[in-house]
Amino acid sequence: MARIPDAMATGKVWLTDEQWKAIEHLLDHERIGPRLVNRRIIVSGILHVITSGRLWRDCPQEYGPHLLVFQYYRRLNRSGVWQKIVDALDALERSGDHRRVSSS
Repeated sequence: MARIPDAMATGKVWLTDEQWKAIEHLLDHERIGPRLVNRRIIVSGILHVITSGRLWRDCPQEYGPHLLVFQYYRRLNRSGVWQKIVDALDALERSGDHRRVSSS
């Protein structure tokens, strides 16, 4: 797996190992795109855009092409999986000290 940069050093959102473990199973059963991309990085990119208020086209390249990140978000949102991801991350936050995620 590709190395995921430290969020504090980059100013970007990266899922922690604990967060990824809490949501990874939600992506296993969905056909949301090719397995050639690192889904953890793509989901981190989605979270970055949503929590930063950026436009999709301004998504940093470290997350992959902005159109790919947006397409994953759109598929996850339409299938209802995005809300499950948000709910799982919110539940994890309530059980510890993690940043709140919005479903928008």
